[in-house]
Amino acid sequence: MALFISGSHTLPLVAALLLSGVLPACARGDNATGVGGAGGSGVTVGQTTAAGSTASAGGAAATSSGSGGGGGAASSSASTSTAASSSASSASAASSSASSTSAASSSAASSSAASTTAASTSVASSSASSGTGGGVCNLGHVVISEVRSRGVGGGADEFVELWNPTAASIALDSSWMIEGRSATAGAYNARWKGAAGLSIPAHGHFLIASSGYVQAPTADDKLLTGITDATSLRLVQAAVTVDAICYAFSPATLMAFDATYSCEGVPVSNLPHNDGSGAASNVDASLERLPGGAAGSCADTDDSTADFAPRSPADPQSTMSAPTP
Repeated sequence: MALFISGSHTLPLVAALLLSGVLPACARGDNATGVGGAGGSGVTVGQTTAAGSTASAGGAAATSSGSGGGGGAASSSASTSTAASSSASSASAASSSASSTSAASSSAASSSAASTTAASTSVASSSASSGTGGGVCNLGHVVISEVRSRGVGGGADEFVELWNPTAASIALDSSWMIEGRSATAGAYNARWKGAAGLSIPAHGHFLIASSGYVQAPTADDKLLTGITDATSLRLVQAAVTVDAICYAFSPATLMAFDATYSCEGVPVSNLPHNDGSGAASNVDASLERLPGGAAGSCADTDDSTADFAPRSPADPQSTMSAPTP
């Protein structure tokens, strides 16, 4: 039904039509919050909520115009938008905070890892320069580096080797001496004495042997008397013991080394040498200060069992041998 309304009777006629039910409810604006407020008028396109806020469910946007109720709808929509913006800002702030925390944690972890690596590197460098193996050696004095109390040639096939770990040649004058005392002897006596003109080169060796020693290299000097298979040897300079080693081959000879002996720690085993003259005892084996060979003999913990190890065949070195290390 089409209606054409004009003139001064417009409002009374509309009221009459509303009361008679001729105009539909949507035109009456019963549920339209866009019409509201005293003396206000307006038209709402779309569906509105009973509370007067514009509904956006289903993707339909409600457009409001006018004043009163329409203004309330616009205000509500703006408030909703502001709340949404505030929520979004809070989420953004939380995300930013989480990112900052994550970045800080990552930075802290990286810093910790770098510190740990640096500490590990520092420890490794310190260990490498400790001077107990090859490379840098911090010993500042001559040491007994190898001893063989007998060899394939019998009891007289013996030697004592010295090593100079320093960077300068050292004169082995008359102030130097090697003293020995067997497990059954009551006192130390000289087994070798230094003399004018003798010296041990920097990082070099000095070989002292008995008459039964006939292998290469040739000895630098001779022992005054022999050494037994269970003996305490000490290197002395000007009546001061510079280095020492004690070695035994049985429980009885081990127990003989009491406090009157100049032993460093526990005597080391000298087996298979056992003061016997048979083939089992007369073998080419020695006691060498660690690490030994071309790596030098820098181990010096003041414990013979820790500093020396058996070596077979023996490895005698003299002033003619290459410096080590």
